[in-house]
Amino acid sequence: MLEEAALAFYVSVLDHFMSHITTTFVRLDMKRGPTLSDEDYAGWDVVDTATYDTIKEMSGGDEHESSIEWWDETTHGWIKTKPEVDTIRIPGIVHVSSTCFMGPKEIGGSLDELYRPHGIENVHVTGAALFPTAGSWNPTMTMRGYAQDLAHKLHEMKPQGNE
Repeated sequence: MLEEAALAFYVSVLDHFMSHITTTFVRLDMKRGPTLSDEDYAGWDVVDTATYDTIKEMSGGDEHESSIEWWDETTHGWIKTKPEVDTIRIPGIVHVSSTCFMGPKEIGGSLDELYRPHGIENVHVTGAALFPTAGSWNPTMTMRGYAQDLAHKLHEMKPQGNE
């Protein structure tokens, strides 16, 4: 049970499924299904492990790992073991991403290091589209970081004397 001196981290994922809205629709690409592949699940596992490792380090490292308590959605209470995977993930793809990741054109990248589509000088793209693959945790802060990085780069490119 959490004690008064404890610090709690709250991790939440936004729900982007809108099946209750009748004016929206999804048009499936008939060549590929909208479900996750084995590689997607493996990537999800990597992100989950990294997240748990980060929480452990923020909690004081290995010597304090046994004192970490996790919220269990099935019992609506704190537990000493990490929650089951099916209680922290939703069965589907929530954050559309990876539509134009940053990288060299030769290996399939769509954007250069200034967030521009290859060959286009006056357009910049940021957000989850840059991710090479999707993860299992809310990407909002990472997307904000990309936007801030782009803003800093554009500011540095601004001609001096026009302030």
